[in-house]
Amino acid sequence: FTWWVGPVPGAHAYSVVDMSLNGGLGAVVSKNNLLYVRTCEMLAAVRHANGTDAWVVTHKFGTNEYYAYLLTCNGVDSIPVISSVGDTVGDLANPGGGVASQGGIAISPDGRRIAVTGRDFRTHIGDFNTSTGEISNIKYITNTGSAYGVAFSIDGNKLYSSCVPLQLLQHDVSLNSTAAIIASEYLVANSGNIGGSLQLGPDGKIYCTTSNSQTIGVIQNPNASGIACGFVDNGVYLGAPPKFGLPTFLTDYLAPKKAAKIQGDSVICDVSTYYIKNNCGLGGDSISWILNGSSSIVSAIDSAITISPSQAGVDTLISFQYASCGIVSDTLLIQVETSNQSLNLGNDTTTCDLVAMQLDAGTGFIDYLWSTANTGQTINVNSEGIYWVEVIDLNGCKSRDTIEIIQANASPPVDLGPDTMVCPGIVIPIDAGPGYIEYAWQDFSDNQLFTAWLPGTYWVEATDSCGNISMDTIQVLTVDAVNLSLGADSELCNGEVMGLDAGTGYVTYLWQDGSTNQTYTALDSGIYIVHVSTSDGCAYSDTIRLDLCETSITTSPNLVYMPNVFYTSSNNPEHEKLFVFGKNIISYELAVYDRWGELVYETNDSSKKLRSDGVCCAYGEGWDGTFRNTGEPLNEAVFVFILKGAFTDGRKFNETGNITLIR
Repeated sequence: FTWWVGPVPGAHAYSVVDMSLNGGLGAVVSKNNLLYVRTCEMLAAVRHANGTDAWVVTHKFGTNEYYAYLLTCNGVDSIPVISSVGDTVGDLANPGGGVASQGGIAISPDGRRIAVTGRDFRTHIGDFNTSTGEISNIKYITNTGSAYGVAFSIDGNKLYSSCVPLQLLQHDVSLNSTAAIIASEYLVANSGNIGGSLQLGPDGKIYCTTSNSQTIGVIQNPNASGIACGFVDNGVYLGAPPKFGLPTFLTDYLAPKKAAKIQGDSVICDVSTYYIKNNCGLGGDSISWILNGSSSIVSAIDSAITISPSQAGVDTLISFQYASCGIVSDTLLIQVETSNQSLNLGNDTTTCDLVAMQLDAGTGFIDYLWSTANTGQTINVNSEGIYWVEVIDLNGCKSRDTIEIIQANASPPVDLGPDTMVCPGIVIPIDAGPGYIEYAWQDFSDNQLFTAWLPGTYWVEATDSCGNISMDTIQVLTVDAVNLSLGADSELCNGEVMGLDAGTGYVTYLWQDGSTNQTYTALDSGIYIVHVSTSDGCAYSDTIRLDLCETSITTSPNLVYMPNVFYTSSNNPEHEKLFVFGKNIISYELAVYDRWGELVYETNDSSKKLRSDGVCCAYGEGWDGTFRNTGEPLNEAVFVFILKGAFTDGRKFNETGNITLIR
């Protein structure tokens, strides 16, 4: 909607923008559609009572007629609602080059009040009906100059107007009588960025213009009375003079409505949390917060905001809820006080004596409440426990402090136990015991437990909660090691056997097959292990490997054996893969497992070929060291094999052992 004046009569018209065009940027599809001629400069809009439509309000020049046009989803109703109330604005016989039509219209965010400024040195205040578009009950405030800008606070109770010569005025229009409204007048400013348009912004602040500055003024807390409204002259830098105008838009979404309510203290001294109570919408509505003043926001979510006060004064907290019932808002003025007294009961106290002390909250408070229900400045305590006090100072600020009194008992002297003997290679933990507040070992470590990795002398100093220090020492000695040996690895030739002897002097013996004698007879090739224990409780073990000698390989009628290592990078064909070697093998099954028990290779390929040295035979294709011969190489490791099969004469064999893969 637009208007133009000068020369008078001007005209009031509207244009239509289709926002679906131009890639969502919109395009004008119809412009300058005339509604009427002889309009004033004044233009405002407010939401209809149905929450969907809107009223666009102007004043016809040379009359006392307000024109309210209804804007709906179907377009503009060209027949206005005309309210003939108040003074005539402008003189058709002496239009004054359009100057007489200058002024502003403001409608309160809740739509209940309307205010008009003009050249007649008076501000008009009336009631607006958002259901019918009618204006009534005009009151007048006489100004010292011609008024121009006009704006309501968010709650609609404060009216601001700018006059020439430069004046910015505040009136409380919530008062019942015209005389009371006039008596509430407060001069907000008489210099700086004022004199032009006033506009309530989305952040709840009112912005003020003048024609000769590159900045605009800001009223920080429009709901507050007097100096608390917080006018800042050079509030926003624009980089160029804004002249007198500011854009006009709907401000009804800023108005408190629909039972939205900020819940929390109106006077605070410390960090405080505020909540929204709203009975209009469904769950999941989005809420945003605005805080004007010296306090800072600690945290903010949809349902709550926590603020921390900085200095004494008045802060304004505004909430906006975008609910299913519309945009819901509320404003709360918060009086910030600062405590003039410091509350401190002291540090938590531990005593080894009988508890008998006085706790003092200090002077300067008007109210005391202790955890013991006492209401004086001090209390006497004679038992351990947690004690707290709540106080209120002269400013009404509440404080709370807590102290814990602990009755401690002396701990017994630290005891590391007797000196001890350990088996070779064994580490032991040394425990200084619980019940101490500090530990200091010989290496300056400070834990209750200490690990003795080597034989030696170890000591600790322990301090209990009463300050008593005790010390103890322990020696850790090593049992003499034994010389357990089954001898060097060897070979068995042509069916011979070998006797293995673990030696005398041990308490227990355990061989790889579960036998428990001192001696063991090895009948075949393989790995043999013995575990022994001594009277000191120490355990030892030794291993011997017996292989078949070359003579046995070439002369035995039946033979099967596996190498214990193979090299994938070897130039010898029998070494770069793992083969089953032997003679007279008619069938077999070979399975190879890694150390986690996963099968990595298996074969029953009984095809055979002579070894490169001419000795029979190498069986199967051979394992190349990859996962199931897929080409995925396995890391160097020790693997376990199980080999089962039969010779040509019907004899069976069953072999197990370890294989080392080297790359």
